[in-house]
Amino acid sequence: MKKYLTTILFTILATVACQAQQYFVKLNGDTVYGKANLNPILDNSRMIRFVTKDGEKMNLKPHLTKAVFYSDDYIYVPVIYQQQRLFMILMEGGSLSAYRYITKDGSSTQVSRVLSKNGDAIEVNKFNFKNQMTDFLGDCPEVVEGIEEKKYRLRALTELVKAYNNCTSTENNLANNQHQAPPQAPKTPEPSSDASKVVLQVPAEVVSTSDMASPSVSNGEVKNEPDLEAAANHIESFREHVASIEDLNSKTDILELIKDLENRWQQEGEIPDYLWGALESMTKSDASLTEKVAELKSSLTKK
Repeated sequence: MKKYLTTILFTILATVACQAQQYFVKLNGDTVYGKANLNPILDNSRMIRFVTKDGEKMNLKPHLTKAVFYSDDYIYVPVIYQQQRLFMILMEGGSLSAYRYITKDGSSTQVSRVLSKNGDAIEVNKFNFKNQMTDFLGDCPEVVEGIEEKKYRLRALTELVKAYNNCTSTENNLANNQHQAPPQAPKTPEPSSDASKVVLQVPAEVVSTSDMASPSVSNGEVKNEPDLEAAANHIESFREHVASIEDLNSKTDILELIKDLENRWQQEGEIPDYLWGALESMTKSDASLTEKVAELKSSLTKK
């Protein structure tokens, strides 16, 4: 009976999805239309299969994709959680965002809910919801009061997120006496409203506002930033080396990842560990690339 109901549910979801325009957004903001071959009630956290309108089959990875639009209720975005990047279904977005994702262990399926704020993501603990939420969202007294009065519960998680975002937005506006401009939407021809919605919900990253060319100070010790021009040369040299290898598996994915590394370096002056981990994992089968990755990482790391 359970298997029968699951089949019916999947059929309904697949029918709804077929009526919607499906697409994914690349790291550079470009949109690719086609069909996402996934089952929303199964684990899609690490890879989503996608077939473009031209018939090209692709395996979308979280570290190489901004978002995957399956339907209005199933928008998959990459979330940094427990030092890895996973596809999760967006429930509600903003400075505080709520997601859910499904994991499967043998015959057991588990639905987890995750909250992400300022790059810090936690799994919602249904057994300790009140204490966990009052601690995590303690910078908004109004929301804390609502949690303590049981106005916001696990089953009303999206309402809790909306309340917190409204609270922090109001406080910021009062402090700054102005509204902060929203992020720019990607270069997507259609549907523009959906594409903007997707990109605006991508988990917020903590971006350093310090001058990348200036030295940093840690515990009284001055650390010189790597030379920007030299770093750009190192990245380009590595890109050319990858492109020159004829029979390299996942070459396209590696080159896309190099673009992401370059963008993060230009914007923030450093590259997060999860991206280095992804690059190391994708190139470990080639000894020459393993050595080149180590050299690149050394050249882009603050001394």
